Amino acid sequence: MQRFICLAFTCLSLAAYPQTTEGITHSGKHTGQAPFPTTNYIELCNPVATDLQKWKAVKSTQAGWGNTDTRYKKEEPAHNLKPTERITAWRGENVSAQAVISNADADTEISIQTSHLQSNKHTLKREQIQTAFVRYVMTDELNKNKKGACGYRKSAGYDSTLVADVI
Repeated sequence: MQRFICLAFTCLSLAAYPQTTEGITHSGKHTGQAPFPTTNYIELCNPVATDLQKWKAVKSTQAGWGNTDTRYKKEEPAHNLKPTERITAWRGENVSAQAVISNADADTEISIQTSHLQSNKHTLKREQIQTAFVRYVMTDELNKNKKGACGYRKSAGYDSTLVADVI
């Protein structure tokens, strides 16, 4: 009987808190958008200054296939992109690829459309393909001193930056 009362009290107390209608970062900053948006996404402002020298050579939108293990910096143009990508998978296996787009004009709207993928023998219908933008999340200089990231740290000694969230 005692367990039931504790459980019921816990459920009632959790139900009393309203759900948040606006996203909030771990540091308490309001994002100005719904929590976990899926169709429209506004990134946080990047605290790292953009080096304009690195963007001088970018005259138009650059797109290509990048490495899924690489976190491309938001403040720098992407390099070493491939014009095509070949992925081999077993039937039923999930695979990932990363299309990378660099553009010096921040006002450009970007959208992605998929088509059927074909090999010599098989077709993967576009309905089986999922697309999503890589989100940039706020972090501090994780593992700055190369001694691991666990334990107490003075936050003033670590700068914040945006990093690409892993696919």
